[in-house]
Amino acid sequence: MWRQTTLGDFADGVLDGLQLLDHRDGALSLESREEAYLSRGVYTSTVKLADFEFNGLGIQWHAQVPPHTGLEISVRTGTDTANWTPWQDIAEPGREGDHFFALAPLILAGGRYVQYRLTLTTLDLAATPRLEDVAITYIDSTTGPSLSDVEHLPLGALPATGEVPQPPIVSRAGWGANESYRLDAQGDEIWPLEYEAAQKIIIHHSVTLNYDVNPPATVRAIYYYHTVTLGWGDIGYNYLIDWRGNTYGGRYGGPDVVGGHAYNYNRGSVGVCAMGTYGNTSSSVPPTPELLEGLVSLSAWECSRSLIHPAETSVFVDKLTQNMAGHRDYNATACPGDYLYAELPSLRSKVWDEIVQHTPPYYAEYLGHDTPQTMLPGQTYHVTVSMRNLGTLTWAAGGQNPVSLGYRWHDDQDGVIPGTVHAPLPHDVAYTHGVEVDSDSVAAPEELGHYILEWDLLHEDVTWFSLESSPSLRVPVIVFDPNVWNRTYVPLALRIHFQPPPTPPAPDNELIVNGGFERDAAWHTSATPRPADYSISQAHGGNRSMRTGIENAEDNAYSYSSAWQAASMPATATVATLRFWEYSVSQETATWHLPGQVSFTGDPRLLQATDDSQYVLLLDENGDWLETLLWQRSNGQTWLKHSYDLSAYVGQTIRLHFGTVNDGQGGVTAMYVDDVSLKVRDGT
Repeated sequence: MWRQTTLGDFADGVLDGLQLLDHRDGALSLESREEAYLSRGVYTSTVKLADFEFNGLGIQWHAQVPPHTGLEISVRTGTDTANWTPWQDIAEPGREGDHFFALAPLILAGGRYVQYRLTLTTLDLAATPRLEDVAITYIDSTTGPSLSDVEHLPLGALPATGEVPQPPIVSRAGWGANESYRLDAQGDEIWPLEYEAAQKIIIHHSVTLNYDVNPPATVRAIYYYHTVTLGWGDIGYNYLIDWRGNTYGGRYGGPDVVGGHAYNYNRGSVGVCAMGTYGNTSSSVPPTPELLEGLVSLSAWECSRSLIHPAETSVFVDKLTQNMAGHRDYNATACPGDYLYAELPSLRSKVWDEIVQHTPPYYAEYLGHDTPQTMLPGQTYHVTVSMRNLGTLTWAAGGQNPVSLGYRWHDDQDGVIPGTVHAPLPHDVAYTHGVEVDSDSVAAPEELGHYILEWDLLHEDVTWFSLESSPSLRVPVIVFDPNVWNRTYVPLALRIHFQPPPTPPAPDNELIVNGGFERDAAWHTSATPRPADYSISQAHGGNRSMRTGIENAEDNAYSYSSAWQAASMPATATVATLRFWEYSVSQETATWHLPGQVSFTGDPRLLQATDDSQYVLLLDENGDWLETLLWQRSNGQTWLKHSYDLSAYVGQTIRLHFGTVNDGQGGVTAMYVDDVSLKVRDGT
């Protein structure tokens, strides 16, 4: 290593518009004249002969760089003092406080001599940057496997169904990693391993040689620089890909190990480094087709194994970003260069095409359910099933051929009893996304016995998913009458030794009439300037919903708009659950949500509103307020499910009150509700 830090060190170089400072051991700053600094100055170091021939340089420096000032460093090398490379800028260095460092080593064909140049600038003549030291590390990574040693690797093991195959990846041993660099004197990891499921892919460029003749040596140089020179304990990237499309394993630990490539965004991301310089410097070149193909193959495999949709955006830490994005989308940097960054839309599309090629369109993963273990014959039950789409077909909740959740019964004689109701999906479900579906009318068989309840998705008028090799969910259920279980449940020889199964839960009783709003019945609407009404503009299930509020801007007026229905809950009930779906729209600029924070007495129509609001209230049989379930102004424009425990009101008559108020100013606000259900379970 060559380090310059003292007055004597810096005095050996050439100062132009700069001055030496007696600060600590020594420092450089812009020259001060008549109480003002010069706007620019250049320092050219002496020439240094290295102890050995090197093919890489690691550069670090400590400096104070106030606002409106700058400090740039460039380096040149030579095999002798007469033959020099052009000056190469250290672009966009990393920074930790006053410590600056090149993010990757400067890779060279080879050299013995080195010289650096500093350029200090200021836009504020009362301020100056101040350099305190420079350290240059010589790296020789030429010993080890070469390009011919790592090319043409075979594919790994065949992937499981629905997965993209892993591309050939040159192992750390394959590119010649010296694993002792990662360990301290006691043999412990300097950088302990941590794991986090991948959610994002972040693309970088290394700002190293283009069309590199020995990429494995460059990987070894980056590894040494990150691990030893910077003291990280390992290479920061999870993977690296050279210009010929070869992929190299990076950070030790395998898939999902946390790397160090995007400050504050390393956990849950995969850092992929395109080796070379692909924009924003004079030596930049466009990425090669082979490099782009390597990025597609690696990203498609990673997206498939980690269930990342390459074409979607999602929130990550504190940013809304593409699931495949560039380093510049997270940190203040030009990485991965303009040329490569411009390729990202095409890369996302090609990665998705690769996933489609290897993934079946129909594939559901069942994540959970609350199917009762026992049921009473002929009774209906509410069951919730959660699942995830692992196929490339988006499950449409509506339209000509929607996807719905159905069921069928299998008896112990291999007979099949079809289900009578298909439960609609609450929303479209794309690849990798999950959904929770409520099936409100699961009818138990009339005959007692052992059954398998099979849940299966139906692409209506097209196919059942199970016919396309997608797994179904099969749940054992006992249908029996507790009063006669010993006559029907088990063979006679076993009855005296067998305990009865758990008593089936009592069936739920629905108290809401016309909860799907498909008929003009049961709901009361208040007579106001803009009353609530049945609507075909939005529907969650079926063809209609209930609209409260104002749809069209030209109809704006001060008005309440509400719909309500009364329900008497039996005193013998032990469970009472309200469910409904809500779709809110508002042209007002600000939105807010105040659950349970608004209360009043008397008729809600008499409340003097000062702003557009959407609300759901519980009132007593006289119309007085009991509880605010929802009070908001939202422009969500998507169906949201709400569920509330109303067990505290058993034995009472309540009014369920949906409403919207418009203040007549600004934009209009409305709320649609659908699939309203209030089910109680008798405990007697």
